[in-house]
Parts: sequence; structure tokens; C-alpha cells
Amino acid sequence: MVASQVSRSDIVEAITRTARSFTPAAADTILCENLYKHAYEVDAAQRAAGREGVVCDLGGGVGVNLLVLRRLGHRGRLVLIDSFDEYDETNRMGSWHSVLATLRDHDVDVVRQNFWARPALPLEDGSVDVTTCFDVVEHLPGHPLRQLRELYRVLRPGGRCITSGPNGVSLIKRLRTITGRYPYAPFEAWLSDAFYEHYREYAPAEYEELLRRAGFADVDSHASAAVTLCRARQGYHRRRLTALSPLRVALWGVAAVEVALPGLRHTIYAWGTKPLDTKPPQH
Repeated sequence: MVASQVSRSDIVEAITRTARSFTPAAADTILCENLYKHAYEVDAAQRAAGREGVVCDLGGGVGVNLLVLRRLGHRGRLVLIDSFDEYDETNRMGSWHSVLATLRDHDVDVVRQNFWARPALPLEDGSVDVTTCFDVVEHLPGHPLRQLRELYRVLRPGGRCITSGPNGVSLIKRLRTITGRYPYAPFEAWLSDAFYEHYREYAPAEYEELLRRAGFADVDSHASAAVTLCRARQGYHRRRLTALSPLRVALWGVAAVEVALPGLRHTIYAWGTKPLDTKPPQH
């Protein structure tokens, strides 16, 4: 695929316009907490897929990235696969039913599937140009190789898989441990009947190793401070903060450390390519 020329300002504008189609709470989450994150992910996907490539987003929630890609003029097939179990009226991103019409209006194919219980994806071998799997592996109650191998299967030779997840050894996790808190799932969430938090977060090198074990080549990764920087600049952490709020000042401090020390950054992006000499599956 030839990378399409879409500027960062175009991407940010498309994200902003997309956010306005959601509820105010969801828009705040998109723009004040995850704007830079969405911008990075959309840019990575569109560079890999070009204007015509087939993109499959596994565990993409309410489909923000795919809606933005379509708004930017993407003409290829877009497929969103998610169980949507956590996306009801209590979720700050809203109910998946509330965005289903918007997704279909933007020609996004929506597949509701619990891909942990049923890992086989309803896509043909080698039928996808780019697979994305952002902030998913940490939510799986076991290792993610079944899911990553399915993403490998559906990719064409030379296609790219892009994943991300929280850095299990980030500064925030270390600070929580120092203050005597468990750094991953909140205690009350763990005791609830329906658990949607993180089972296991991975260290930076482990994201690359997961992709290698799933069969990918040319594996690489990048540590990102996008989430923390966005929260600090927008004065937002699940709610709006005043300029002199201690939490906002703390966010700026964490962001500064993350920028200076990549190993402590909030998010890890990793990607790999399906080799060109991949043999067809034996039936």
C-alpha cells in the first residue's frame, strides 16, 4: 500500500468533528484524554493502509479510529470486531447501540463477537491489509497469542499488524506501588460481577515478543507519552481540572518525566509484518 498524504492537522480536525457526534462525556474522553493517542493510531493505520486498504480493528470499542479514517477519505473496507459487553449506558463512551447507526452510515462493517471465547475471526485468509488491536491484550484473561495469530492469518503477506497497550512498568504504575496501591485493576472493580479492567499489563519488550511468537517479522515498538501529555495540557483526568489543581500539576510532572525517560511512558505501540514468503495454509 502507498501511504496517503494526510497531515496531523487534518487528523486532529477529523477526530474533533467525529467526537462531536458522541455524547459530551464521550467527547471529553476523546478530545481531552485521548486526542493525541487517537491521532497517533489513525496516522499509523492510514500510513500502512493507504486510501484503499482493508483495515480490521479488533476490540476497537465504539469505532472512533475507523470513523476518523472514513472521515479522512478512506475508501477501503473497514471492519470493527468487538464483544461490546462493556459498552452500555453506564460507559462514559456510551452504548454501542447508540453508535451502531453512525458506524453503518460510515460504511463500517460491525461484527459483534466475543473473540476470547471464539477466537476465529469471520474473515478469509490473507484478506486484510492492516490489522489494529489497540488497548486490548491487557483485558484478556489469558495470553493473547490466539488473537494475534488470528490477526496474522487474516493479513495478506506484507500486511501490517499494529498493537498497543499500557506500559506495565510505567511511572504511574511505579508511583501507585510506592503509595501502597495495587497498580493495575482497582479493588472494587475486581470484586464486581462484571470485570472489564486489566488482567495483565506487559513490559515494553514483551509486546514485541508477543508479535514475534505470533509469527510476525520486522517487529518494532515505540513508547508514547501521548495520554499523559493530553491530560496535562487539557487539564483533564475523568473530569475537568482547574489550572492550579494539584492533580493537574502532578500530571505535568509525570508528563515531563515520561518525555525524558521513554521506558517510563504510559503506552507502548508495537507492530510487525506478515512475511512475504508466507506459505498458504494447508487444508
